[in-house]
This record gives sequence, structure tokens and C-alpha cells, in this order.
Amino acid sequence: PPPAVSPSQAAADALDARLLSHGRLVAGDGGGDGAAVHRLVWGAHPTTGDRVDVVRLATPNGASAAVTTAGGRLLYLLEPGGGGANVTLTPPSLAALAADGHYLGAPVGRTANRVRGAVVRVGDVDHPLDANDGGHSLHGGRVGWSRRLWTVSAADVRVAGAGPHACAAVTLRLVSGDGEGGHPGGVSVALTYTLGPGGRLRIDAAAVNDGRAGSAVVNVTHHAYWVLHAGAPGGGAVSVLGDVALTTSAERMVETDAACAATGALVPPPAEAAAGGDGNGGGGDGGGREMRAWDV
Repeated sequence: PPPAVSPSQAAADALDARLLSHGRLVAGDGGGDGAAVHRLVWGAHPTTGDRVDVVRLATPNGASAAVTTAGGRLLYLLEPGGGGANVTLTPPSLAALAADGHYLGAPVGRTANRVRGAVVRVGDVDHPLDANDGGHSLHGGRVGWSRRLWTVSAADVRVAGAGPHACAAVTLRLVSGDGEGGHPGGVSVALTYTLGPGGRLRIDAAAVNDGRAGSAVVNVTHHAYWVLHAGAPGGGAVSVLGDVALTTSAERMVETDAACAATGALVPPPAEAAAGGDGNGGGGDGGGREMRAWDV
């Protein structure tokens, strides 16, 4: 059984309390029925010495989330109600985040997952990429977006609505230059975290080619680790593994080999998922493909 309070829960609770006590209110009123955004200098990056900030989003129902300019990462997501369960893995410190090799809470790019042979073709030109995973390029190479320092301006934090409709948002920005990690083309990236009604967290990523060096390849995703069954405050469980389902509208999926590198072949999803089943004889929602946690 999980501990009464997990290390991720303890780390999130400590950082949340620090943000509330020492963070600067940069949007909202910090009370009443509106959302609020606080910002805190977390410290100096252990490797680069750059200043690292944390931004806290909160809604009046007690939900909160924090993101950092170090890698644009999500640090925690606390459920509504005040003192709620943390539903993502949280590093215990800035030093631990800097040393993390598992992409905790990170946006990964410029290309997520593995690029076979660390080569990408644009038109009729092959571009060698930074090989950091057995001859393949993984998550943008050794210095992908999860390792970069992102920026947040005063205009990039905002709140809207009130009461059950209140939401708070922050946009982190990054410039990924032509040739970064071997990738062609330069792009400007915007990553927006929005905490809305019911404690729902939405993550939007957008990249725009700067047009100075031809075509650019971008395939970004988010690498949060969601806590499916762990200790919550009071010893309760956040959720039960069998209650978690992933639904996708894809009719085909990319085949991978034993090294988890894409082969290039498009294949049907698993038979149970393609039938809309839940692995237990149940049906899907009719709008896509459903895979239970034990399928993934």
C-alpha cells in the first residue's frame, strides 16, 4: 500500500505553502471568489546559474498548480478543496529537477519520442540530429526543451471569471533556433497552462516558424507523470488504477520496435481498443477508441 503521504505530496505541499507565504501576487486578488497567480524566485539553476521562477495558479475552489521556467515543467497539481491530493509526481527540490533524467512534468521537443537513427528528412535533405538514446534522438536530444530556460512576462499571466467559472493561466515562451539539436528551422514556442473550473488543467502548445531558414519540424508533447493510485492527505487514495481510461480518436497507431523507436508503419490499435471495449467486456463511448490502464 502507498504511504499515508507520498514524497510527491510532501514536496508539493511544501512548495505550495512557500508560494503562498513568499510569492508575489501578479494577477487576481488572492482571495474571495476569483482566481489568483503568484510568482516566486525558486533559486539559481545548479548548472547554469540562471534565475529560476515558479508560477502558482489557483482557483477559489482550492485547486492549485505550479509550473517553473526551468524546462517549462509542471511541478504539481493539487485537487480542489484545499489541502488536496497532488496528482502528479513532484521533484523534492530545484537541484533534483535539474538532475532529473525522466522528464518529470516536462514539455518535450522539438520532437517528442525517438527519431529513428537520429536523422530527419525535410524535402530531399537529411538532417542529422543529436543522438542521445542508443543511436536514436530522444525528446529533442541532450538539450531539448525540457532542459531550456523558458520566459514569462507580465502579460503572460492572467485570470478570468469568478466563482465556479474562475480560471488562471500562464504562458511560458521559448525560442528554438535553427540547428538546435540538429533540427532545421527556427521556431518561437508558447506553452500555456490553464487551471479552470473543477480543478481541470489544460495544456496548450504552439510553435511558429520564424521563416528565416526554411521548413521546421515540430512534434511536441507533455511528459507529466500522473499519480493513478497513491497516498493522499488523511491516508486516502487519489484514484484506483482500473478507473483510469485513455480515449483517442485515432484509427491507426505508429508501430514501434523493441527499442521503442517508430518503424514508420501505421497499424490498427489493439483489438480490444479497436472494438471500443474496456478490457472487461464493456463498451467505449462510441466517439473513439478506449484503452484501460492495463492496456497502456
